[in-house]
Amino acid sequence: MAKALVTVEAGICGFVTRIAAEMDEEGMVGVTIESDCQNCRGLARDFPKIDPYGLLRGKAKDNAIFAAVARHPLHQACAVPIGISKAVEVAAALALPRDVHIKIEKVEE
Repeated sequence: MAKALVTVEAGICGFVTRIAAEMDEEGMVGVTIESDCQNCRGLARDFPKIDPYGLLRGKAKDNAIFAAVARHPLHQACAVPIGISKAVEVAAALALPRDVHIKIEKVEE
């Protein structure tokens, strides 16, 4: 089975989070999280196995990843949940591994 590795450099907080996702023989994806962030470390201890096909079929409010994240005090704009989603998709061969970039600028006029 394929393993996906994702590194999230979250931004102004300076925390780095490493996510590993691997699909098992039953088609569920296990996720491990290592992070400089205390809140992400708490999330790592409370993370379920994920049904990757359920993520595609369901709505965001029913997403198992976001349900787990909601139980922990991550910042509203934290990029880690999206990194987890991408890792699960790649591990399940539902997406190709490709970097995602968000560029943020403040423009004074």
